[in-house]
Amino acid sequence: MRFIVGLLSLSSLAMAQPRPLHTGELLYQLKEKYREEIHQKGSLVQVLKPQGLVDLEQIRRNMLDSGRYEFVAYNTYESTDFDEYADKYDPEFEKQWQHEKIATKQAWQTTQGVASVTVAVCDSGVEKHHEDLKGRVLSNGWDFIDSDNDANPVTSHGTFVAGLIAANADNKLGGAGVSPNVRILPLRITNSKGGTTMKIIAECIQYAADQGAKVINVSFTGIQNPVVETAGKYARSKGALLVYSAGNQGMERADWPDYPHVL
Repeated sequence: MRFIVGLLSLSSLAMAQPRPLHTGELLYQLKEKYREEIHQKGSLVQVLKPQGLVDLEQIRRNMLDSGRYEFVAYNTYESTDFDEYADKYDPEFEKQWQHEKIATKQAWQTTQGVASVTVAVCDSGVEKHHEDLKGRVLSNGWDFIDSDNDANPVTSHGTFVAGLIAANADNKLGGAGVSPNVRILPLRITNSKGGTTMKIIAECIQYAADQGAKVINVSFTGIQNPVVETAGKYARSKGALLVYSAGNQGMERADWPDYPHVL
């Protein structure tokens, strides 16, 4: 009886966990042999949006049980989960504690990056005229929200991330990026509140890889979604490395997957 009660308690705990915030859509990828049957090409992931009152989780499980799909996942909402930073760049390199943590100076003995390497920043857009990013931001960015080539920022987060990557190291205007000689491909994927969906994130990764980016940075939650691994595999097939954030919760998550194509 004690064993049964224990099982019931565990079940109750599992049921109490909230479902992820999502769009009411499922993202999926057919296995290759089924994609070939219907000549499916294009987007890395497909979208299913059931109509009416349906049990989305049951549909997801039924699709997985059919054996036809590489994955079926919720099209979740993701967020930067950062406070507003404004432009709080430290005036001196030594005050940027991350450089000591990751031994930036030692890495610079080998390289500070080269201009021929493009790093895509899938984020809230990048301030291309920022004084500490002068000459670093490419003009061929893309705005996935407004569908135009103006990837100007709607929050400061994207510029902040671009600065951590590529802020100039020798202009005496602020802090230095970890790789100050690379170029930034600015890609806006968020609304004005810093949120986006996993579908848009996947589209951004695919676009960046197709544009020849060698590194693709995504500083969002959502790493537990299998769409990330699919996008990472595509990026790798194009010669790019996908770097995806683990989130800002400060927790060790042993249950998060170790994707072979994602750093």
